[in-house]
Amino acid sequence: MSNSLQSSIWVVIPAAGVGSRMGAEIPKQYLEINGEAIIEHSIKPFLAMPAIEGIVVALGENDGFWTDLKLSKSSKIKTVVGGKTRAHSVLNALAYLNDTASVDWVLVHDSVRPLVETEDIVNLIDLVTTKNSGGILAAPMTDTVKSSNCGTQINKSVPRAKLWRALTPQMFKSLELSQALEQALSGGVEITDEASAIEHAGGHPLIVQGRSDNLKVTYEDDFKIAEFFLKAR
Repeated sequence: MSNSLQSSIWVVIPAAGVGSRMGAEIPKQYLEINGEAIIEHSIKPFLAMPAIEGIVVALGENDGFWTDLKLSKSSKIKTVVGGKTRAHSVLNALAYLNDTASVDWVLVHDSVRPLVETEDIVNLIDLVTTKNSGGILAAPMTDTVKSSNCGTQINKSVPRAKLWRALTPQMFKSLELSQALEQALSGGVEITDEASAIEHAGGHPLIVQGRSDNLKVTYEDDFKIAEFFLKAR
């Protein structure tokens, strides 16, 4: 990663969500697999990378779980209070970085993507820094895609040839991402990931193909799949 060494790269982990769709008693990022919380699995690949300056985790205001994790003691990890949405949490982390550190690029990664591979992260960093353009990990759509009327009937099939599933991490210049998020939020635009904010600002992020098993733990079935793969490793 020769190009990345010329820039200051930080990681932002938005982790203020409560994970209501999981139906668990605790936020899903703190559910354990193989004796470690999902968020620990999600963060560990970045901790081992020399190109990463540090990691900022945006926590819920009343988070009572983070300090119980071994990972929370790492000197490479800082924490901030997150916001009411993912976009607000990322903005809070970026504001912290802009005030306290020298930062050129940020990698934003979901706290509940515990299967991300170091090789994919390296590929993303290399391409983004080489092209000097933001980008995301993504996987091509393999299933037939349908649109529906009110969610109960098929309206039509959607051609999948140019469709991708957006994954994380997503990597952008810190200042550019901050401005894009602020602009989108002030305009009432729904932001589902960092790329959508950049797109709204007129940008065209790069697509870097990543592993399709880099899943986001959202439902109970996702947890079981993540558990299977992590135990297999």
